Amino acid sequence: MNETNQIVHTDVLVIGAGPSGLFSVFMLGQVGLTNVTLVDSLSEIGGQCTALYPDKYIYDVAGFKEIYAKDLIDRLYDQMNQYNPNIILDTKVSQIKKHEERFTVTLSNGQNVETRAIIIASGAGSFSPKKPDLEDIDKYDGIFYKLENPSQFTGSVAVFGGGDSAVDWCLTLSEHAREVFLIHRRDKFRAMDGSLEKLKDIAGEGRCQILTPYVLHNINSDESYTVSSIDIKHTKTNEIKNISIDTLIPCYGLQSDNELLYDIGIDMYGSKIKIIQESCETSIEGIYAVGDSVFYPNRHHLIVCGFSEAAIASLHIRKNIFSESKYIKEPYVV
Repeated sequence: MNETNQIVHTDVLVIGAGPSGLFSVFMLGQVGLTNVTLVDSLSEIGGQCTALYPDKYIYDVAGFKEIYAKDLIDRLYDQMNQYNPNIILDTKVSQIKKHEERFTVTLSNGQNVETRAIIIASGAGSFSPKKPDLEDIDKYDGIFYKLENPSQFTGSVAVFGGGDSAVDWCLTLSEHAREVFLIHRRDKFRAMDGSLEKLKDIAGEGRCQILTPYVLHNINSDESYTVSSIDIKHTKTNEIKNISIDTLIPCYGLQSDNELLYDIGIDMYGSKIKIIQESCETSIEGIYAVGDSVFYPNRHHLIVCGFSEAAIASLHIRKNIFSESKYIKEPYVV
């Protein structure tokens, strides 16, 4: 890491050290851009994979039937680290200014980064898990937003949500817990078809009960506020059902903070960054975006899509921003 107030000169700044950010550094190295700085607001690399679900299986990465999120991050780190990027962690981007064809990026640690191109791979931005909308939710013991050791959950577990994270957690926890409940406010789920087929299988085997359409209505606990049961309410009939549980896992997604992107004038779609799909460039020339931070029509919320975008952005940066050196090397002649 660099000392504060020092100016860091780099060819490309990658913001975000999740899977898409790590792969962006690797792809930049592959096209000959090895003077790369990687910055992340968290104290360790990995983004959501490390912060929220290191011990959850990931199924949408080429070459792996399934892989733990933490193992995927380890492999991506080894892959990119061959190009020796400058890594700055536990640091936020405070300001981005453009001067002609260069950017000055101010970091929260006092450093300034001078760069010709930026890849935003910040996912949901500075994120935190969304919590159930119940009073004094933080006082309860037994609610988890991050699971690092699924084997410790041997009792009764209730997972709330209808996306990939909720379904994947049920698949993982069904191997350890006495019983698993998957509770969703709708009858339809948003997870991948392959994961839903596996969910159907474990439900048929009695290893998971699926309850829809229900929402969390109340949490019951003992005197020490340790969760003992929950009340869930049917969204159509208002029927209340009580379920005895030991662990509650809300998978409601993340609360994001991408205010910086609005401040610098990047075109947004809600909290997402609009990009040109062919290049992954944003509305500001020289700034690219990849991974879960981006929007274009019909984009899928998959890690593999972020990998593709990282490759496209890196190739476009090499060809268009660093065009003073030949993009396609001459054939080697003996």
